[in-house]
Amino acid sequence: MEIVRSVANLKDSLANNSELKMGVVPTMGALHKGHKALLDVARKECKFMVATSFVNPLQFGREADLSSYPRSRDEDMTIFEQAGTDLVWEPSFTDVYPDQFETRVKMGVFAEKLEGIYRPNHFDGVATILCKIFNLIRPHMAYFGQKDWQQTRVVQKLIYDLNFDVELRVIGTVRDTDGLAVSSRNRLLLPEQRSSATKLYKALKVGIHSFQHGELDCDILRKKMLDVLIPDEDVRVEYLSIADAFELVELKKIRGPAVFSGAVWIDKVRLIDNVLCGVDIEGLVDAT
Repeated sequence: MEIVRSVANLKDSLANNSELKMGVVPTMGALHKGHKALLDVARKECKFMVATSFVNPLQFGREADLSSYPRSRDEDMTIFEQAGTDLVWEPSFTDVYPDQFETRVKMGVFAEKLEGIYRPNHFDGVATILCKIFNLIRPHMAYFGQKDWQQTRVVQKLIYDLNFDVELRVIGTVRDTDGLAVSSRNRLLLPEQRSSATKLYKALKVGIHSFQHGELDCDILRKKMLDVLIPDEDVRVEYLSIADAFELVELKKIRGPAVFSGAVWIDKVRLIDNVLCGVDIEGLVDAT
């Protein structure tokens, strides 16, 4: 496994493998089982696998969020190597954003809903770094997790609108045995907060279960989900949503593919999760 930092060294390393089917797994480090699932699929599907490890400041709204983001470089590199990664791009801030860097990618309405309401400009930061990654690496495949479902829709829109020649692959959410979706931020939870952290997934499952038993009214479904969360004083609900799975428009009644999602705070730790309804991510045909 080769680790490179500068843009020049990245280009040199990629030049020798430009004819191979190439996949990229963009990460901000602090790897977990979800990242491992992305790496495993990329390894199976591509002849040359690239991963990135860069904590992108443009994705953070507050300095405190950026400074508290977990770092675990040694463990990350071990996971990359064990997964069979061929090349890791681990740039510094100045490698990615050199002096006088001014360009920002501005996403549209997909980035202004759900997460975008509470994390303004977050997806603009995601789009900006991905434009650099796609332009520099020029992968055939790019791998992202379902847990960040809205992000996958933003990435698909970015690919479509800017004509990137890359195929998006979405890999299902990986969960621990208690149902909690694996996340870099989970390591910030105290042991006694773990039970509260699982409540969001339990609420989403209640919503899906009620829908599967015939309830189509989304206000009623949201109320059922909220009822799971309210009794736990350690859970602060930021939002609960039932939206069109592809357009991300809030629904009054479910008539097609939908995504049940939400965000909660457990003390200072923010967790997100979602459950898809009527979407086959293995054979995903993206609406654009």
